[in-house]
Amino acid sequence: STTSLNTACLVYPNPKYTRKELRDYRTSKAKKFKGVTKRGNKYYQGAREIIPAEDMKEFLVEYYDNPETGYCGRDRLYAKIAEKYAGISRRDVASFLANLETAQVH
Repeated sequence: STTSLNTACLVYPNPKYTRKELRDYRTSKAKKFKGVTKRGNKYYQGAREIIPAEDMKEFLVEYYDNPETGYCGRDRLYAKIAEKYAGISRRDVASFLANLETAQVH
């Protein structure tokens, strides 16, 4: 529902992160890096793994194609992603799905 999606957006803000920004997160004064930690070669905001902007399209393709996660509608897909991952917005998911639909038509 739209209400639960709006709630997910409030609970899980998703600023964009580039790989360079993530490498320099400790010296950054930007508020978006509050709570960011590095574990191994991955970055996290709280318990959510951060997906760098450069990797977003590849991540969405893999997530969408996975039979366990799969496509369940735009709003539910975004809510499922936002629970576990940071750096991907509702607009990113909508744009990705619109591009898929356009590609399937042609």
